[in-house]
Amino acid sequence: YTMPVELRAELTQGSIFLAGEPLVCKICISNCDQTYESPMLAWASVQLICMCSITKAPAKASQAVNGETSFIANRGETGFTYISTKPSILFCNLVLPPGESKFYEYEESLPWDAPPSHRGAGIRYSYKLVLGVSSLLGKTQLLRLPFRVLSVHGIKRIDQTLSTGDDGGAASQANKANPFVDWHPANTDEASQEETILAQISAITGSKCLSGYNICNSQGGRVTRFSLFKTAYKLGENVLGVFDFADCTAQCLDVKVSLQSVETVYQTEDSGERKPVAYHTCTHAVEQLAALDLQAAQLLLHLKPSLTPVLLLGTLI
Repeated sequence: YTMPVELRAELTQGSIFLAGEPLVCKICISNCDQTYESPMLAWASVQLICMCSITKAPAKASQAVNGETSFIANRGETGFTYISTKPSILFCNLVLPPGESKFYEYEESLPWDAPPSHRGAGIRYSYKLVLGVSSLLGKTQLLRLPFRVLSVHGIKRIDQTLSTGDDGGAASQANKANPFVDWHPANTDEASQEETILAQISAITGSKCLSGYNICNSQGGRVTRFSLFKTAYKLGENVLGVFDFADCTAQCLDVKVSLQSVETVYQTEDSGERKPVAYHTCTHAVEQLAALDLQAAQLLLHLKPSLTPVLLLGTLI
C-alpha cells in the first residue's frame, strides 16, 4: 500500500481443507505510522472464490470497472468463476490512530459439492480467499490467500447426518475396516465436521473386495490374471496388485503398469445433451516388471498426496 497501513491475514487451520469444512481466517489491519493517524479506510470486504479455466475455451482476465474502486474478487484472474460466496464487510469508514491495530475474524463453510483443487492439462480449479481494502484517496487493494480443497464423491453432508441420526453406517464400517479407529456413534453430535468426513472416508477406502481381471492376447490366450485387493484408496496409500502367471496359455515376457488420471471436458449441445469434446490423460507413476519364468509378481504404486482425489474429472463448457 502507498498509505502507511499494513494488512495481514492467516488461515488458522492451514492451507488444506475438506469440502464442507469451515474455513477460519484471522485478519489484522495496522497503522504503521507512529506519528499520524491513517487515512480513512472506506471499507474492507472478504470473499471466497473458486476459478475454473479450460484449455479448450480460454477466458480473458477479468477487468475492474469504475477506476478499480469497487471490490471485484476475480479481478485479474483467468477463466470463469465457478464458486463465489457472498462478500462479507469487515468495516466501514475506519481511521486508525498512530500505531494502532484492529483484529477481525472471518468464517465461511466450503460448499459440500465443491470440486477438488486441480492443476491439470485441460482443466484447472483454484481456490482463493480474497480480501479487499479501499481508501478514500486510492483504489482498491486486494490480498489473495490460495488454499487447497479435497473432496470425495459419496460423502454425506454432516447436517443431513446429524438431523436424521444416521451416519450412513460410517461408524460400523470404519470399525470393521480399521479396528484401531476410535469412533463412538453416541458422540456423533459432538464430533467435528472433519472427524465425521474422515470417518466416512475410512468407511469408503477401508473395505476390501478382491477384484480379478483376466488379461488375454489377440488370439484369446490368457497371459496373466491381475488382482486388486480394493478399488478405493486414500491419498498417500499404496496400490497393491498381484499378477498370477500360473496356468496361463500364453507366456508373458514383460509387464508395464501406469497410474493415470483422466480429465474429461463436456460440451452441452442445443438439445441439452452432454458430449465429451476433449480428454487429457496424465501419468503419475509407472512400474515395469520382467515376468519371464515367473509364477507370480507383485505390483506397488504410490498415490502421491498431491494428486487430485478423483479418477474422472469433468466440467461443462
